[in-house]
Amino acid sequence: MERLKSYYYRLGEAPDCQTNDEALILINNVLVEIEDCHSGTLAEEMPGLRFSGRMYPIQEDYIIREENRIIARSKGNEIIIENGGDFIIKDRITDETIIIKTR
Repeated sequence: MERLKSYYYRLGEAPDCQTNDEALILINNVLVEIEDCHSGTLAEEMPGLRFSGRMYPIQEDYIIREENRIIARSKGNEIIIENGGDFIIKDRITDETIIIKTR
């Protein structure tokens, strides 16, 4: 849980993104940085779907690009990234908003 708090905090404090692709890169890179530092588990090149104790960036097959925005799904979250780089992360089960990042 502390890793997730650190992740969301770092996303909130990160510089604003100008495009949806830039925001997706930020979302994935911050997750990798947090996991490299705090998970205690080395990254696997092809982790598959089994839980290894480490969170991984969003895989390309869980990313939809439509109407100038990106919709990405991870195990627990849905991420909607607008064309200008603004994004919202929601819990997939409760639909609760976890973080909104706007310019």
